[in-house]
Amino acid sequence: MDRTSSGPRTLALLPWGNVFEDFLDSASLGWQDFFERFTGSFLFGYIEALRAADVHVVMYCVSRRRTPAVIRHRPSATMVRLLPVPATFRLAQRAMRRPYAANARDVFSSRLDRVPPVLLSAARESAFYRATPLVAVARALRRDRCDALLCQEYEHPRFDVCVLLGKLLGIPTFATFQGGAEHVGAAEDRIRPITLRACNGVVIASAAEARRVHERYGVAPAKIGRIPNPVDSRWWRPDDQTQARESLGIDPEALVVMWHGRIEMWTKGLDVLLDAWVEIERRLLDRSLRLLLVGGGREAMKLRIAIAKRRLTTVVSSGEFVHERELIRRALSAADVYVFPSRHEGFPVAPLEAMACGLPIVATDVPSLREIVRPDSGLIVPREDPSLLADAITRLLANEDLRRRLGAAARLCVEEEFSSAAVGSRLRSFFFDREVA
Repeated sequence: MDRTSSGPRTLALLPWGNVFEDFLDSASLGWQDFFERFTGSFLFGYIEALRAADVHVVMYCVSRRRTPAVIRHRPSATMVRLLPVPATFRLAQRAMRRPYAANARDVFSSRLDRVPPVLLSAARESAFYRATPLVAVARALRRDRCDALLCQEYEHPRFDVCVLLGKLLGIPTFATFQGGAEHVGAAEDRIRPITLRACNGVVIASAAEARRVHERYGVAPAKIGRIPNPVDSRWWRPDDQTQARESLGIDPEALVVMWHGRIEMWTKGLDVLLDAWVEIERRLLDRSLRLLLVGGGREAMKLRIAIAKRRLTTVVSSGEFVHERELIRRALSAADVYVFPSRHEGFPVAPLEAMACGLPIVATDVPSLREIVRPDSGLIVPREDPSLLADAITRLLANEDLRRRLGAAARLCVEEEFSSAAVGSRLRSFFFDREVA
């Protein structure tokens, strides 16, 4: 059908997860922190970019709360609808201690240990498919006069049920890929190829992931929008390094390396980074060093233990999620090099924020990171190799001219390809200004 039009449009955005509290808990956030202080991430990057393209976004968050609510997210002025999770899921959730565990037996409480694994897997899968309050979402879509529905992560049962809902309501349904690919059960394997082919399109930044979706699910190339995650390059810009260091109490002569994000030791490769930093401390004994780790999450204590175990005295970890963008930008401005040692990523925003602040990047050889970090803006090293990671970081710390050259190219790359204005116009065109089946 032809949906080409000009003027403002409205899009409903449904975040990942059975309930939004799953995201809040993983980032050690409370509701007040989220509504009053939280910024950044895929969610608000998309909202800023779409707003620049005259698209109004309403966020629908499925919640453990028992009554619906409408609350304004203060930093972005985004309207957020809290929709209570269905009672059937609430009952199932009581028995689930780790809903996203890979092993079905680890999902449920120990009192169900005697239940066969195949039944546990089926129970979890059924619960995931019942986590979306379809009637409440349908009413909200009509009330807000939404022109399209966007799900974060197509590799999740919420996407499948939203595609069905979109077909029933005549509302185009889309999804993005942000790195989530947990497998729930056998029914999902049968349903997902149907819903991916039936949806109106998927936004995928990574070439490798786009190829996988096309080959595995048979999604037509015309339905795959190769569009990166955006970053607000007007906001993320370098501040004066001397002033940034003074405000943070960092030696003006120190060599400073930074990482920021959600603390997940294995996924983010923070154990590898700490092992690499042990080598860097040995190599640069005569220099003042700082490794800034800015972020929080459930594994913050595990990170502190890992730092203490390695006896690293030059590592500074915030230990909590930093909500204010000003503080993150100040820390980025104080740094000389940005490091991103992940084992797995979707299309991360954090290195783009660092690039916008004029930092050269050292990143691991993850497919999406190869598409972000070009040879003229940073260095790519193999995953799981502390020694080669240390080599790359040391090389940049030892060469100020190289750092400046790569950092300037990184900033230019963000302005031209990843800015809110550039990405927002592409997203609007994909969602609203083309013919889709």
